Amino acid sequence: MTDIYIELGGKKAIAWSLEWPGWCRIRTSEEAAVQALIDTEARYRLIAQRTGLDFAPGDLVVVERLPGDANTSWGVPSVLASAETRPIDAVTAQRNVALLRASWDMLEEVVAASPAELRKGPRGGGRDREEIRCHIIEAERAYVRKLGV
Repeated sequence: MTDIYIELGGKKAIAWSLEWPGWCRIRTSEEAAVQALIDTEARYRLIAQRTGLDFAPGDLVVVERLPGDANTSWGVPSVLASAETRPIDAVTAQRNVALLRASWDMLEEVVAASPAELRKGPRGGGRDREEIRCHIIEAERAYVRKLGV
């Protein structure tokens, strides 16, 4: 069993797990966001395996629903769950850092293996490889500034 949190705002719902940092999905409804978590278990498992962790989330249990804000409506997680305000111990911090490092390593591997120019969407829009990479890095910088990093 894995505890998850739901942030609801406007036309977006965001589902995530504090136990598994980065395992987060944004959709147009709570049900769709939870299903998206389930659908991406295999992808997240690759990250956990790199750290030597066994990722077997089992049943997902919503432990808190949070009212979102304008950022949520744009698909940006922005509301803290009550559990996120509590300190974590050194073992949990080390585990989270290992998961974060594995995620960044995998991102760099995917970027290196991808063509510079990516196939455009059905309406011709989209970003190329380096634009996506830069967008991810800048989004993370915005998040860590909120933490005082």
